[in-house]
Amino acid sequence: MLEDEALLDFEVDLAAGEVRVVDAPEEGSRALEAAGLDAGELEDDVNALVRSRTLSAMRLDLDRILEGFGAEGRLELVLRGSGASMTDHLWYREVGSGVRWADVSFRGRDWDDGFLRCLETGDYARLRSCSPDVPDVTCAGHIRKAWWRQGDGIYLLKEPLREDGVDLEGALLASRLCDLLFGPSETGALAVCELGGRRVSASPLLLGPDEELVGGRRLRRMSSVDVGGEGESANAMSVLERTITGSGVRDASAHVARTLALRNLVMLADFHEGNYGIIRNVETGARRGARPFDFDRALGFPSDAMSVEWLCEAPELALMLCLGVFSNLKTTWDWGWYDDGVLEGFDDEIRAAYEPRANLLPANFPELVARLFLTQRAYVRDVAEAWRQTQA
Repeated sequence: MLEDEALLDFEVDLAAGEVRVVDAPEEGSRALEAAGLDAGELEDDVNALVRSRTLSAMRLDLDRILEGFGAEGRLELVLRGSGASMTDHLWYREVGSGVRWADVSFRGRDWDDGFLRCLETGDYARLRSCSPDVPDVTCAGHIRKAWWRQGDGIYLLKEPLREDGVDLEGALLASRLCDLLFGPSETGALAVCELGGRRVSASPLLLGPDEELVGGRRLRRMSSVDVGGEGESANAMSVLERTITGSGVRDASAHVARTLALRNLVMLADFHEGNYGIIRNVETGARRGARPFDFDRALGFPSDAMSVEWLCEAPELALMLCLGVFSNLKTTWDWGWYDDGVLEGFDDEIRAAYEPRANLLPANFPELVARLFLTQRAYVRDVAEAWRQTQA
C-alpha cells in the first residue's frame, strides 16, 4: 500500500524469509514508479522493500528484542504489524482488510511506548506485552534506538557508540556545522537528553505530515540509476551524485556539493545509501533534497575498529585517512552557495566541545580533530575557488 492505494498483493514464506508477488499492475504503473518498484524486476524489488522494513541483522540487541516479542525472526516480527515506518508512506495489510492509512500512520497517532521503556530499563521482557505495531520494528541501523513523541515533536533517541558517550559531542558538532551549510532546520537540531540515566542523542523527525524520505534502492529506481556491477555496496559518493541528480530535485548539483562538503568537513565515515536521500510530498509529488541527518562517528570517531587512541598515537596516519577517504569533491558541481566565512572559528568550537570530556580522551585529541577540520576546510575552499575560476 502507498497510503490508501493498493500497489500489489504478495504472500510470505517465513521459513525461507522471502515474499512472492501474486498480483500486480502491468509495467508502466505510475503507482509502482512512485513507490520505486520496477515492474520488470518486481519480485526482487518487493523482497528488498520488505527486508528493508525489518530490524537490522546487525542490531546490537536484536536477539533480546526477538526473544522479548517471542518472534522467531525479523520478518515474522515486522509482519505482525502493518509494516508502517516513521519515514515513508508505504505499508501492508491483509487482503480484504478495511484498515486505512489514517489507522496505521504514526504521524497522527500515539503508539505503544513499551519499546522505548525496554531501552530505558534494559528489561526486554516487557516487550511481551508491547504491540508489534510500532515504528521501532521498522527502524534500520545497528545501534540501540527508539522513537519518542514529546509534545508536538517526534524524535529518534539513539545510544552513543562509546560507553562513555563522548562521541555524542562529535555528532552535536556535525549537526551544528550542518546548520551552517544548509541553514537552520525547521524541525530543530540534534540534541542530547537522558534515557535511563545515560546520555542519548535526540534527532527530530525532518518530515512534514505529507512528506516521506526516499533513499536507497527506492531512490535509485525513481532516479533510473543502475549500479550494475557495483551492486548494493556501490561507492556511496558516486551513487549519491547520480541518484540526486536524476531525482528531479531543484539545484541538485548544489545539494550534492553541500552534502559531500559536510561529509568531508566532519570526516563522516558512516555514509551510505541509508543516510541520504530526497524528501517527497506524497500529495503533490514535489521533491527536495534531504539535508544530512545521521552524524554517528563524526569528527574523530571514524569506525568501531579505529580507536581514538590510535588516531592520537599516529596523527600522520589520521591525515592520510583524510587524504584517502575524504577527498572526493568535484569542481564540476555547483559551489556558488559556499561561503567559507561561516566556518570561521569552528575549530575553536571543536576544542571547546571536547575540553569538558578531556579525562575521557587522549590529551591531544581536541587539537588533532581541530587541525584535521582545518585541513578539510582548506580543501573544500580550494575546490569551491576552482569552480569559481571556471565561472569567470
